[in-house]
Amino acid sequence: MRGPIRRVLRILGAEFRRSPASLVGLVGVVVLAGAIPAATVLLLERTLNATLDGEPTRAWPWALAFSLCVCLNGVLHVGRTALVQRVSFTLAADLRRALHQRLLGRVGPGDTGARLAALTTEIDEVQFAMAGLVGLIRDPWSVLALLLTAAWLAPGLLGWAAALVPPVLLVSWLGGGLAARTSRAWIGARADLSSIAQEQLSGAQLLRAFGAEPAEARRFAALVQRDARTRVWRDAAAVLPSAATQAAIGVAVAVLLGLGAVQVAHGQLEGSSLAGFAAALALLARPAGRLTEVHSLLKRASAALEGVEAELAKGPERPAPIALGPGPLSVELRGAVVDYGERRVELPDLDLAPGSALAVVGPTGAGKTSLLRALLDEAPLGEGQVRVGGRPPQGLGGSERVAMVHQRPVLFARSIRENLTLGRRIPDEDLRVALDAAGADFVDRLPCGLETSLGESGAKLSGGEGQRLALARALCGRPGLLLLDEPTSHVDAETRDAILQSLRRLEGEVTVLCVTHDPVLAAGFARTLALGHRA
Repeated sequence: MRGPIRRVLRILGAEFRRSPASLVGLVGVVVLAGAIPAATVLLLERTLNATLDGEPTRAWPWALAFSLCVCLNGVLHVGRTALVQRVSFTLAADLRRALHQRLLGRVGPGDTGARLAALTTEIDEVQFAMAGLVGLIRDPWSVLALLLTAAWLAPGLLGWAAALVPPVLLVSWLGGGLAARTSRAWIGARADLSSIAQEQLSGAQLLRAFGAEPAEARRFAALVQRDARTRVWRDAAAVLPSAATQAAIGVAVAVLLGLGAVQVAHGQLEGSSLAGFAAALALLARPAGRLTEVHSLLKRASAALEGVEAELAKGPERPAPIALGPGPLSVELRGAVVDYGERRVELPDLDLAPGSALAVVGPTGAGKTSLLRALLDEAPLGEGQVRVGGRPPQGLGGSERVAMVHQRPVLFARSIRENLTLGRRIPDEDLRVALDAAGADFVDRLPCGLETSLGESGAKLSGGEGQRLALARALCGRPGLLLLDEPTSHVDAETRDAILQSLRRLEGEVTVLCVTHDPVLAAGFARTLALGHRA
């Protein structure tokens, strides 16, 4: 557990270095709040002592101070909560952004459920633990202050009270281990639930077509039950140590009151001191219970951080985008072999001059997609050379000079403008040029034009419109190399012809490499490469 907790402390340290005032204010508020319970016990004992001595005039100032102390405790609670929440939410947001950036920059597919769980559930667990770490400052100080107060009021009973320490420590240790195990179980259940929910929602149309909804509903319901069951166990494990600790202290207070009553009867202890001693032990139950909860929180954070760190450690990040000069780019392959481990794919030797266009045809599994992935540095190259614009492909996947149009274009539930720019600063004139080059004139006929919202996954567009919009998006960055993966596989003949005309208009300005099964589209290119033959 030390490694993840050290990571939490490092993150906290970095935040406090950025804002030392937050650290000073938080520690000050927490230390003062931790002393309040002991102060209220002493003020209560003084008030009772004056009252029992028949001196109400002397009791009033103590009673007023007691009331002010209680009010101050409420004010400090509000201030402490605000400071703690600000720090913990800021730290969780920083960690979430870092993980999100890492996931976006990772090469290759992954377990979507685990990634979503890491971004949401697991970082939430870490956030709660960060807030709970404040208890490591406040609660030990509160416990120490209350124990000293109890020792001062009734030193003869303190030895009996010390017998509480071993069982409290044992409960905390056992409860922490249980919290970690139940937290891991719940996080795994939530990841599986997120994964299947995304799969079923994205494939809802297919499930309806095959009448598979009842079976999938039963599968989802089973995972919902597992998620609920593990969450209940996790929450129960979180409060169990605290409840056991407070129950043990409650029993001890009852026993010590009996022993104290005997001492009062023999004149060895004042009644007000016994009342203050009992109040100190009763108040001790809450911070002692919270300490066991903090231990459980840290164990849960440890389990959650294991998942976050595992996601951060998976797979290589994309290299930084490389700078390529203006104009169309050349493509060269020599003896290139993509090595997937269990399968090796030999790529054809290829020389593609700047501004030329090539259609690549071949049966499924012949390596057409591997060719595109190799040019984008998304496939593991085992042998040979791949060069684009005279340079290796490392970094091309993030460069606007190399654009890709996928077989099923990804469109977001945003406006057409936002789908075209994807956060890039592109003038409207350039957007219009790209739309015209892609034959996407339908945008001008929409009531809101570029501001038209596409709905989830571009649901408001037809397949052909989505394909042409994806082509326009690729052209917005003025690429030197345009890669297309089956751009006409989901469109009708009219749309296919329109896309072909758009590609012909790019001749000489952009190097085009198109992978396709469509013989009509392939026939529209000046050159065609059937895999297994030289170009």
